[in-house]
Amino acid sequence: MTTASTSYADLTRRLNSLAKYFRPLQVPDPGDLPRVQELCDIADPFRADEAADAVFVAAMREINAWHAARNPLYGAMWKGAGAPDITGVEQVADLPYIHVNLFKRHALSSIADDTVALRLTPSGTGGEKTEIGFDT
Repeated sequence: MTTASTSYADLTRRLNSLAKYFRPLQVPDPGDLPRVQELCDIADPFRADEAADAVFVAAMREINAWHAARNPLYGAMWKGAGAPDITGVEQVADLPYIHVNLFKRHALSSIADDTVALRLTPSGTGGEKTEIGFDT
């Protein structure tokens, strides 16, 4: 039988083991991705003002170009969508969407496999397993 205190203790243990993944992030190529790093360094992720929006837009432009250059499938999708170059948050909807089934059928990665530090997968109850890898 599981008690509330046992469940709480187990949850605390699990969260503590994951804490390293919730620390401030360093992007994989800080020299190539300074705006993305700036976005990751914002202390309040829910801040909503013009300055935060400008950082977000610059980071989206930068990270999309970075992925397009490093992943042929994403690059083809990006070019097929006209390689949108957004200038404001109102244009985020113009960016190409990636359907979840793409992740179930293709290894969509922009980093070398040996740099993946953490792999997360859902239960796969639908029969196909999706995987996401984190480099830091």
